Amino acid sequence: MDYKSLNDNELVYLCNENNEDATMVLVDKYKNCILSTLKEYLKEYNIIGVEVADLYQEGLIGLIHAIHSYNENKDTTFYTYANKCIKSNLVSAMRQTFRMKNRILNNSYSLDKLIEDSNNSLYDVFKDENNNPDKLIMDEEERHDLIDSIKDKLSKNEKIIFELRLKGLSNSEIATLISKNRKYVENAMFRINKKYNNM
Repeated sequence: MDYKSLNDNELVYLCNENNEDATMVLVDKYKNCILSTLKEYLKEYNIIGVEVADLYQEGLIGLIHAIHSYNENKDTTFYTYANKCIKSNLVSAMRQTFRMKNRILNNSYSLDKLIEDSNNSLYDVFKDENNNPDKLIMDEEERHDLIDSIKDKLSKNEKIIFELRLKGLSNSEIATLISKNRKYVENAMFRINKKYNNM
């Protein structure tokens, strides 16, 4: 079947029937929508120090939510509804980022005070024998390689669940987000763990 020839409503219907190909076509179709909204917000709010990939994932979560909660009987096209969900998720993620930044600023210490209270140099205050930059870079690269290797073994739905789990969501939260029951998510996580153990 040529899924690309289907309209949004037909694709949404198939997505909700657990058709992974339809889900991937719809996600691919709305990828530029997520990216353009993200670009607009980054420019408008001048956000610095935020991982664009993380925000993109938030936009993707908004799209998945739209797929599973869209009601075609309402007077709104899927495009309009999906845009609203994507923007809402991105705004929530950016608010959370701002909160975290403010918390860091509010809990920060004066460097002058820190150095005055010790007889050490600035280097001595901040050096950490356990944090070797080369090791940290290697660890991060190994982590990304492992995640990519795991993803290669997963089905499209399992990938979505795996990525949400990596973001720290619980099985219950993932189930709510993708409009499935908790058992569905637990079964998917069981399969993911089994595939990982067989690598």
